[in-house]
Amino acid sequence: MNRSRALTWVLVFVAALAVGLGVSSPAQAATYRDGCTVDPLTPYHNGTFTSGGDKWINYDVEITCSAGRSVQLVMDRMEADSGANGADDFIGMSDTIKYFNTGTTIIWRITGALPDNDGGFDQYSEMYHMVGFQVTLYTGYVGAWTNWDESPVSSIHV
Repeated sequence: MNRSRALTWVLVFVAALAVGLGVSSPAQAATYRDGCTVDPLTPYHNGTFTSGGDKWINYDVEITCSAGRSVQLVMDRMEADSGANGADDFIGMSDTIKYFNTGTTIIWRITGALPDNDGGFDQYSEMYHMVGFQVTLYTGYVGAWTNWDESPVSSIHV
């Protein structure tokens, strides 16, 4: 076996081992499936406040689809916690179906109040959202659900 072929086998073995151990690369922000691309964007304070003085946060998802499709999306909104015992906090879930008679790009926006899950110790909430989706063609074809795609984390002062 020549040297480059041996190296190829070693790399294949290491990649297989990594998958078997659950090691993965960072999630891509945008996913393309069945004629649609979905990209969860970084959450941000939209400049407005609740009647109680909490900040309103926008969770935007950019959706681009070819004509003749509908896309069903599910979004989980999260607050990231770091450290050994810091499980991320579930903030809320939303779902929708969007229809594309013509090819276009839209923004699906969910707005929610900024939580203060860390109390007085941490004056910032680290917000992100995760999106999964499934495309249905008007011809009747129903695609598979995607894996979760995470937005970048946004650290927002409480």
